[in-house]
Order: sequence, then structure tokens, then C-alpha cells
Amino acid sequence: MISYAQALEIVLSSADPLGTVSIQIEKVDGFCLAQPVSTPDPIPRFDNSAVDGYGVMASDTATASSAVPVRLALIGTIGAGGSNAGTIKSGQAVKIFTGGAIPSEVDAVIMREDVRESDPIIVTQPVQSGTNIRRTGEEFKVGQVVLESGIKVTPAVIGLLAQLGVASVEVYRKPTVALIITGNEFGSSGRSLSAGQIYDCNTPALVAALKSLGIDSIETFRIEDAPDPLRACLKEALHRHDVIITVGGISMGDFDYVRPVLTALGVEQKYWQVAMKPGKPNYFGTYVSKGERKKLVFGLPGNPVSALVSFLLLVKPALHTILGRAGAGSSDLFNAKLMKSINSEGGRLEFVRGRLSTTVTGWEVEPVARQGSHMLGGLTKADCFIRCPEPAEHIKAGQSVAVQKIQWD
Repeated sequence: MISYAQALEIVLSSADPLGTVSIQIEKVDGFCLAQPVSTPDPIPRFDNSAVDGYGVMASDTATASSAVPVRLALIGTIGAGGSNAGTIKSGQAVKIFTGGAIPSEVDAVIMREDVRESDPIIVTQPVQSGTNIRRTGEEFKVGQVVLESGIKVTPAVIGLLAQLGVASVEVYRKPTVALIITGNEFGSSGRSLSAGQIYDCNTPALVAALKSLGIDSIETFRIEDAPDPLRACLKEALHRHDVIITVGGISMGDFDYVRPVLTALGVEQKYWQVAMKPGKPNYFGTYVSKGERKKLVFGLPGNPVSALVSFLLLVKPALHTILGRAGAGSSDLFNAKLMKSINSEGGRLEFVRGRLSTTVTGWEVEPVARQGSHMLGGLTKADCFIRCPEPAEHIKAGQSVAVQKIQWD
């Protein structure tokens, strides 16, 4: 049995991106950029108005007041995408709409609601130079890197790419995943259960976890606890998919066939059993067949909380690496004040599911009820893991504990 830190290091050292592909920005949501993106133009491209209003020379409004208003002759209108209204002289103004190009003589825009609209317009208060003007390049200069390699593409990223005039980008290829659930006890949701059966919650939960990472090429299997069908399924999955995730059948029971079948198929075991709770019966191996790239094989425990926690702590970091995600494998640990004592078995790094809150003095955390590895109710209420070190058997309320947030993406 190895430590969680050792297991994570082995996983990350075995995972590599699968190459890159160029994709149109309309279809790139959820991928990670494989190259940095620079802007060919300044953003904004030209001085433009931030509001609907009137472009003026600020100096013309210096003496404006309610008692002695300033009147400015209206000489034209500029809409978004419209052309210049011509040369503006002192004593004149131009009506301008949001996004409209600012004439060179204009150095301020007064909002419509701050003037009396007529011709001439009536200004009753001074305006400062630069007011309501978006300056050329104030966000990004020409040639500036605006998106780093490894960034996950989100709607905001797509919007920025479109703003730059980018039609397609180079991204890391997403892996295909085989999700194999083993066991004789599962019934399908929506159907009546026989005696001794339970509903399969691992398939939908882990499919959702994979999709949260942007992985959408997922093939699912449910296999009985028998060597022959398991061997046939794994053999096909190893041939067709980049990552194979099995759930159940990886411990030491009489019907736990996953590990010997993987060995017989040529998968090289990297570890089996991790000193973590939940998730001790964890397996990881790699498979390389002639002419094919390396495949990653994860064997997760069958209890649903153990499976999901193992996915978050060991599978997700590997998938982040494959996806080219910046900072793959890192976890942002911080300290919080423990509000309720924790009794731990010791001997394993325990990831207690907790709930965070903030006060004027900082973070506080309390373990949620129902910590059993079969109790999904507790995990649904948790937003963090409280890390209980291996030697600890009792952590008193009031102590500072290491915490990491639960993040599915």
C-alpha cells in the first residue's frame, strides 16, 4: 500500500496530452488551448463611447451650471459602426451612441440623461476630459498575449476569440473514456428491483463527473462479476479508448476479478491499494500495445462515495493533464478552523467531507453528517475535503485543519 501523495505522483507522471487539433471556435467549448493567443489589433480598436450621449470638448462645459447653462450646437449623429460626423469645433456637440467612434476633437461624452435634449443641447454641469470614453488599446495592446496555453475554453474565452477575429484555435485533443461498472447487484433506474438488488448510481454519477471536465466521448458498460465477460469487455475497451475506468471488483473478495484480468491482458500495474480513506482499494496501470499510444487504466472502489472521491483525487488530475489543463494535479490547500471534533482511524490520510463558512476571522469548517463510503447524502452537502493526516486519530474542535475545495471541473 502506498501513500496518496505517491499515488498521485505516479498517475501524473504517466499522463500526457494526446496531441492537438485545430477546431473552429463555435465548437471549441470545453477544450483547452494548446497555444497562447495574441491580439493582432489593439482592444478596443479605436476610441469609442461607453454610453449613449453627446460628444463634446470638455473645456466648453467648464463654466456650466444650472443657473448659467452652456448651449452647444448639435452638428450630427454617430451610431455604432457609423462614420465620423465631421470636424467638431468649440461650441458644438455630436450625438453619439454606445460603441460609436469618437471624433478626434471630442474628449468627453455626456450621458443623455445629464443634458436637456434640444438643438442646441443644454449642459448644466461641467464634464471632465476622458469621461465615458473607451480608449484605443486600454484593455490589450497590439501583440499582447491575451489567452495563455492550457486555459479551458469557456463562453467568455470564445467571446474574446471572436472579438479578436479568430476563426479557429489549436487545442488539446480530448480523450475517449470507457466506464466499466462491475457487479451482479445492479438494477436499472425506473424499473422494479429484485431481492438483493440496488440501483446503479455509479454510472450516471461518473458520467456526469466526466462531462463536467468537458469529456463527452464516453462509452459505458455494466458487466457481471465473471472473468470471461469482464475480459472481453476490457480487451475491447483497451483497444478503442484512451482511458479506462472500472468501478468495483478491485478489492480482495472472491468475485473481485478486475486486477487479475487486467494483468492477463498485459496492463502494467503501477499501484494497488492507497493509504487513503475513502478509497483504499484503488488501482492504476498503463497499457501499451504495438502501434498504439499508452492507455491509462483506473480501478475504482465500488462504494459510490469512494468511487467519486477517488475520481476527484486521482482520476481528475490525470485527465486535466491529458486535456492540457494549466496547473494539472495541483490542489489549493488552505487552513480553516475546525468547528466540530473528528475521530479518525489513523493510518490513512482521511478526506472527511466538510462544509465551509466564513467569518470576520477567516474560514471555518464542519464535517457533514453521514461519512460512510456508501452514503452519498453527505457528499451532496459537502463543498470541501478536510484532510486528516495519517497519524491523527482525534482532531479537536478549534484546531486549524488543511482543507481543499471540492471542484468538479
